[in-house]
Amino acid sequence: MGVCTLTVRSVETGPHGGHGLLLQHGELRLGLDVGLPGVTTLLSHAHADHIGSLSGAREVVMTRQTLEVLRARNGTVRQPVRTVEFGKQYEFGNATVTPLNAGHVLGSTMFLIELGDGTRVLYTGDFNTEDSLVHTAAEPVEADVLITEATYGSPEWVFPDRPKVYDAIVTSARRDIEDGLVPVFRAYSLGKAQEATALLSQNGTVVASGNFVIDRVNWVYARYSQSLSWVDVADREALREALSAGCAIVASDTRHLWANLQRHLGHTTTRAIVGRAKEYRLSGWSLHDGSVPHGLQARPHEYPPRWFRHAQPSGFPLSAHADFHDLIGFASAVAPRIAYCFVGPVHEFAGHLAGRGIDAVPVG
Repeated sequence: MGVCTLTVRSVETGPHGGHGLLLQHGELRLGLDVGLPGVTTLLSHAHADHIGSLSGAREVVMTRQTLEVLRARNGTVRQPVRTVEFGKQYEFGNATVTPLNAGHVLGSTMFLIELGDGTRVLYTGDFNTEDSLVHTAAEPVEADVLITEATYGSPEWVFPDRPKVYDAIVTSARRDIEDGLVPVFRAYSLGKAQEATALLSQNGTVVASGNFVIDRVNWVYARYSQSLSWVDVADREALREALSAGCAIVASDTRHLWANLQRHLGHTTTRAIVGRAKEYRLSGWSLHDGSVPHGLQARPHEYPPRWFRHAQPSGFPLSAHADFHDLIGFASAVAPRIAYCFVGPVHEFAGHLAGRGIDAVPVG
């Protein structure tokens, strides 16, 4: 097999802290979340750190869902696009590529690449091995070569059970609303915002969107049978009614949130709302930020108005990535002859894999 003749190297991808890779085996060259002149790009999902450098690619391969959420977030792809479906096989030169669900966000994809000599390569992109309310867990497949993310590839990153995190989020929202506050949950506009919206609305809390991009992405999720209920930030009367009766807000950027509220409700009303706002950050990085609830503190608020009462948000460790234990378990199930580790503590994680009998190489 061609494990020894296969190379994987890191490629810088622009201003969003992105991480692209070039896979090469003989005459086959594939860009993994990066565009290179004359090379086909396999795009795992539509987060900014993965789409920042697609120019120059011969074509960009992605799921239909990824293309739709990319456009919903104002993204564009100037190169030819080829949409693919999970579980189907596609030919690229002398390789066969099978897209597989990655469980990270809607449309997120792992790619199983079967080379002409029979070598099986699995590229994970960002992935999650836990089911959530809006995403289905990634499942490992055996491969000779594993190219895996290592975002949380250190032993201190082990998240609480998701139901426990869900319960804490719902309880905090209910308590805040009963106390006359407005809970604001800050989350990525793609993936986390939809999970938070589904969680809160399914547990009886009215949810208002704080950003137009979240609204557009919500509608894409809704087209794929995701059960979401929310008040659109541009629906002035429904928004005013929800805030008056008591609701939670899901927003990706509080600067845009306050600007949107002022645009639709006026400065005086917005100032009153912000004075009652209590912010929470939904992110795996909250695990070690040191605040309540769960003893978890988010990082300082990036842009609080001077009249914002709760300028130090709390955090909930709600992650769309595999944690350390899940990364190790996934790699063990794939049982590769060699693993390449990208993004995060790659040297440390490679060492943990090597300690478990998997030859591992840090990339980048």
